[in-house]
Amino acid sequence: MNVLLAVNGTLMRGLELNDNLVTAGATFVRETRTAPVYRLWSIGDRHPAMIRVDEGGAAIAVEVWSVPPAGLATILMKEPPGLCIGKVRLEDGSETLGVLGERALCEGMPEITAYGGWRAYVAAREQGHRGWTLASSPRLLGAWRQRPRLGRPYRIASVTYWSATLALALGVQYSPGHYESPDQRGACFAPDRQTRSSSRCSSGICPARRRRARPTAHGPSTGRRLWRDTPRGGAV
Repeated sequence: MNVLLAVNGTLMRGLELNDNLVTAGATFVRETRTAPVYRLWSIGDRHPAMIRVDEGGAAIAVEVWSVPPAGLATILMKEPPGLCIGKVRLEDGSETLGVLGERALCEGMPEITAYGGWRAYVAAREQGHRGWTLASSPRLLGAWRQRPRLGRPYRIASVTYWSATLALALGVQYSPGHYESPDQRGACFAPDRQTRSSSRCSSGICPARRRRARPTAHGPSTGRRLWRDTPRGGAV
Protein backbone atom coordinates (compact mmCIF):
# COMPACT_ATOMS: atom_id res chain seq x y z
CA MET A 1 0.00 0.00 0.00
CA ASN A 2 1.37 3.38 -1.00
CA VAL A 3 2.04 6.13 1.54
CA LEU A 4 1.30 9.84 1.11
CA LEU A 5 4.28 12.21 1.13
CA ALA A 6 4.00 16.02 1.28
CA VAL A 7 6.86 17.80 -0.47
CA ASN A 8 7.56 21.53 -0.29
CA GLY A 9 10.68 22.14 -2.37
CA THR A 10 12.64 20.81 -5.31
CA LEU A 11 10.66 17.55 -5.36
CA MET A 12 7.59 19.38 -6.64
CA ARG A 13 6.50 19.15 -10.27
CA GLY A 14 8.75 20.91 -12.77
CA LEU A 15 11.61 21.46 -10.30
CA GLU A 16 15.09 19.97 -10.11
CA LEU A 17 14.59 16.79 -8.07
CA ASN A 18 11.10 15.85 -9.25
CA ASP A 19 12.60 13.01 -11.29
CA ASN A 20 13.48 11.29 -7.99
CA LEU A 21 9.77 10.91 -7.25
CA VAL A 22 8.90 9.77 -10.75
CA THR A 23 11.75 7.21 -10.81
CA ALA A 24 10.56 5.81 -7.49
CA GLY A 25 7.11 5.19 -8.96
CA ALA A 26 5.34 8.01 -7.11
CA THR A 27 2.20 9.61 -8.53
CA PHE A 28 0.90 13.12 -7.96
CA VAL A 29 -2.23 13.40 -5.80
CA ARG A 30 -3.03 17.09 -5.15
CA GLU A 31 -1.81 20.53 -4.23
CA THR A 32 -2.60 21.84 -0.75
CA ARG A 33 -1.19 23.87 2.12
CA THR A 34 0.01 23.01 5.57
CA ALA A 35 -1.58 24.14 8.79
CA PRO A 36 -0.29 27.62 9.81
CA VAL A 37 2.35 26.20 12.16
CA TYR A 38 5.39 26.07 9.87
CA ARG A 39 8.21 28.40 8.82
CA LEU A 40 10.36 28.16 5.70
CA TRP A 41 14.03 28.97 5.04
CA SER A 42 16.09 29.10 1.85
CA ILE A 43 19.21 26.95 2.07
CA GLY A 44 21.73 28.64 -0.20
CA ASP A 45 18.95 29.40 -2.70
CA ARG A 46 19.18 25.73 -3.73
CA HIS A 47 16.29 24.20 -1.75
CA PRO A 48 14.01 25.04 1.18
CA ALA A 49 13.83 23.70 4.72
CA MET A 50 10.51 23.66 6.59
CA ILE A 51 10.30 23.53 10.37
CA ARG A 52 7.29 23.29 12.66
CA VAL A 53 7.07 26.07 15.28
CA ASP A 54 4.86 26.88 18.24
CA GLU A 55 4.22 30.50 17.18
CA GLY A 56 4.84 32.76 14.21
CA GLY A 57 4.04 30.05 11.71
CA ALA A 58 2.25 30.25 8.37
CA ALA A 59 0.58 27.97 5.83
CA ILE A 60 3.14 26.65 3.34
CA ALA A 61 2.27 25.40 -0.15
CA VAL A 62 3.00 21.68 -0.61
CA GLU A 63 2.27 18.86 -3.04
CA VAL A 64 1.01 15.47 -1.88
CA TRP A 65 2.37 12.43 -3.71
CA SER A 66 1.52 8.74 -3.40
CA VAL A 67 4.81 6.87 -2.97
CA PRO A 68 5.47 3.09 -2.88
CA PRO A 69 6.99 2.07 0.48
CA ALA A 70 10.06 0.65 -1.27
CA GLY A 71 10.76 3.95 -2.99
CA LEU A 72 10.47 6.11 0.12
CA ALA A 73 13.96 5.26 1.35
CA THR A 74 15.39 5.87 -2.13
CA ILE A 75 13.87 9.33 -2.25
CA LEU A 76 15.16 10.20 1.22
CA MET A 77 18.71 9.09 0.41
CA LYS A 78 18.78 11.40 -2.62
CA GLU A 79 17.63 14.46 -0.62
CA PRO A 80 20.17 17.19 0.27
CA PRO A 81 21.92 16.90 3.66
CA GLY A 82 19.93 18.19 6.62
CA LEU A 83 16.50 17.16 5.32
CA CYS A 84 14.46 14.35 6.84
CA ILE A 85 11.04 12.69 6.80
CA GLY A 86 8.50 13.53 9.51
CA LYS A 87 4.80 14.03 10.09
CA VAL A 88 3.25 17.14 8.51
CA ARG A 89 -0.16 18.58 9.42
CA LEU A 90 -2.19 19.83 6.47
CA GLU A 91 -4.73 22.65 6.39
CA ASP A 92 -7.66 20.23 6.55
CA GLY A 93 -6.38 18.83 9.86
CA SER A 94 -5.07 15.54 8.46
CA GLU A 95 -1.49 14.36 8.94
CA THR A 96 0.84 12.76 6.44
CA LEU A 97 4.52 12.14 5.99
CA GLY A 98 6.48 15.10 4.68
CA VAL A 99 9.94 16.52 4.09
CA LEU A 100 11.21 18.65 7.00
CA GLY A 101 14.49 20.37 7.82
CA GLU A 102 16.79 20.30 10.80
CA ARG A 103 17.02 23.44 12.96
CA ALA A 104 20.81 23.53 12.69
CA LEU A 105 20.48 23.65 8.90
CA CYS A 106 18.45 26.88 9.03
CA GLU A 107 20.82 28.88 11.26
CA GLY A 108 22.05 31.96 9.41
CA MET A 109 19.86 31.29 6.38
CA PRO A 110 17.28 33.77 5.02
CA GLU A 111 13.70 33.07 6.04
CA ILE A 112 11.19 32.99 3.19
CA THR A 113 7.99 32.18 5.10
CA ALA A 114 6.39 35.40 3.83
CA TYR A 115 6.36 34.02 0.28
CA GLY A 116 4.08 31.16 1.30
CA GLY A 117 6.09 28.50 -0.50
CA TRP A 118 9.24 27.64 -2.40
CA ARG A 119 7.71 27.98 -5.85
CA ALA A 120 6.54 31.57 -5.15
CA TYR A 121 9.99 32.44 -3.81
CA VAL A 122 11.73 31.08 -6.91
CA ALA A 123 9.40 33.06 -9.19
CA ALA A 124 10.07 36.28 -7.28
CA ARG A 125 13.81 35.64 -7.28
CA GLU A 126 13.89 35.14 -11.04
CA GLN A 127 12.13 38.47 -11.51
CA GLY A 128 14.64 40.20 -9.27
CA HIS A 129 12.13 40.95 -6.47
CA ARG A 130 13.41 40.02 -3.05
CA GLY A 131 11.50 40.61 0.17
CA TRP A 132 7.82 41.48 0.45
CA THR A 133 5.65 41.68 -2.62
CA LEU A 134 1.93 42.26 -3.06
CA ALA A 135 1.43 38.82 -4.58
CA SER A 136 3.27 37.00 -1.77
CA SER A 137 1.80 38.89 1.19
CA PRO A 138 -1.95 38.52 1.78
CA ARG A 139 -1.87 41.45 4.21
CA LEU A 140 -0.27 43.86 1.71
CA LEU A 141 -2.47 42.57 -1.09
CA GLY A 142 -5.61 43.19 1.00
CA ALA A 143 -4.46 46.72 1.85
CA TRP A 144 -3.84 47.43 -1.85
CA ARG A 145 -7.30 46.25 -2.82
CA GLN A 146 -8.90 48.40 -0.09
CA ARG A 147 -7.03 51.58 -1.02
CA PRO A 148 -9.23 54.68 -1.56
CA ARG A 149 -10.26 55.24 -5.17
CA LEU A 150 -10.39 58.72 -6.68
CA GLY A 151 -13.49 59.91 -8.51
CA ARG A 152 -13.52 60.74 -12.21
CA PRO A 153 -13.15 64.56 -11.77
CA TYR A 154 -10.05 64.04 -9.60
CA ARG A 155 -8.53 61.66 -12.14
CA ILE A 156 -9.12 64.17 -14.96
CA ALA A 157 -7.55 66.96 -12.89
CA SER A 158 -4.58 64.74 -12.10
CA VAL A 159 -4.02 63.87 -15.77
CA THR A 160 -4.27 67.55 -16.74
CA TYR A 161 -1.78 68.57 -14.06
CA TRP A 162 0.81 65.96 -14.99
CA SER A 163 0.38 66.67 -18.71
CA ALA A 164 1.15 70.37 -18.09
CA THR A 165 4.11 69.45 -15.90
CA LEU A 166 5.49 67.15 -18.58
CA ALA A 167 5.06 69.84 -21.23
CA LEU A 168 7.04 72.34 -19.16
CA ALA A 169 9.74 69.75 -18.45
CA LEU A 170 10.13 69.05 -22.17
CA GLY A 171 10.14 72.76 -23.00
CA VAL A 172 7.03 72.66 -25.18
CA GLN A 173 5.27 75.99 -25.61
CA TYR A 174 2.62 77.16 -28.05
CA SER A 175 3.93 80.29 -29.71
CA PRO A 176 1.76 81.70 -32.52
CA GLY A 177 3.39 83.98 -35.06
CA HIS A 178 2.88 87.75 -35.15
CA TYR A 179 2.07 88.94 -38.65
CA GLU A 180 0.26 91.94 -39.97
CA SER A 181 -0.23 90.80 -43.53
CA PRO A 182 0.40 87.73 -45.73
CA ASP A 183 3.27 89.62 -47.39
CA GLN A 184 5.12 89.87 -44.11
CA ARG A 185 4.66 86.12 -43.59
CA GLY A 186 6.70 85.39 -46.71
CA ALA A 187 9.25 88.05 -45.81
CA CYS A 188 9.65 86.55 -42.36
CA PHE A 189 10.57 83.13 -43.75
CA ALA A 190 12.89 84.58 -46.40
CA PRO A 191 14.29 87.87 -45.06
CA ASP A 192 16.41 90.14 -47.17
CA ARG A 193 19.98 90.35 -45.88
CA GLN A 194 20.35 94.02 -46.77
CA THR A 195 17.13 95.20 -45.15
CA ARG A 196 16.24 92.36 -42.85
CA SER A 197 15.08 94.67 -40.04
CA SER A 198 12.27 95.98 -42.23
CA SER A 199 11.34 92.65 -43.79
CA ARG A 200 10.63 90.90 -40.50
CA CYS A 201 7.25 90.66 -38.82
CA SER A 202 6.06 93.42 -36.54
CA SER A 203 6.88 91.55 -33.32
CA GLY A 204 10.62 91.80 -33.98
CA ILE A 205 11.08 88.04 -33.46
CA CYS A 206 10.92 85.54 -36.27
CA PRO A 207 8.52 82.77 -35.19
CA ALA A 208 9.96 80.39 -37.77
CA ARG A 209 13.31 80.60 -36.06
CA ARG A 210 12.30 80.50 -32.41
CA ARG A 211 14.12 78.07 -30.23
CA ARG A 212 12.05 75.72 -28.16
CA ALA A 213 10.98 77.63 -25.07
CA ARG A 214 12.32 76.52 -21.73
CA PRO A 215 10.74 77.13 -18.31
CA THR A 216 12.38 79.71 -16.05
CA ALA A 217 11.92 80.79 -12.44
CA HIS A 218 9.41 83.45 -13.56
CA GLY A 219 7.42 81.18 -15.86
CA PRO A 220 8.01 79.90 -19.39
CA SER A 221 10.34 81.93 -21.54
CA THR A 222 9.30 83.55 -24.82
CA GLY A 223 12.06 82.10 -26.90
CA ARG A 224 15.37 83.58 -28.06
CA ARG A 225 16.14 85.73 -31.07
CA LEU A 226 18.58 84.21 -33.48
CA TRP A 227 19.52 87.54 -35.14
CA ARG A 228 19.98 91.07 -33.88
CA ASP A 229 17.19 93.58 -33.59
CA THR A 230 19.05 96.16 -35.64
CA PRO A 231 20.77 95.88 -38.99
CA ARG A 232 24.49 95.61 -39.28
CA GLY A 233 24.99 99.32 -39.75
CA GLY A 234 23.33 100.15 -36.45
CA ALA A 235 20.48 102.19 -37.99
CA VAL A 236 16.91 101.19 -37.34
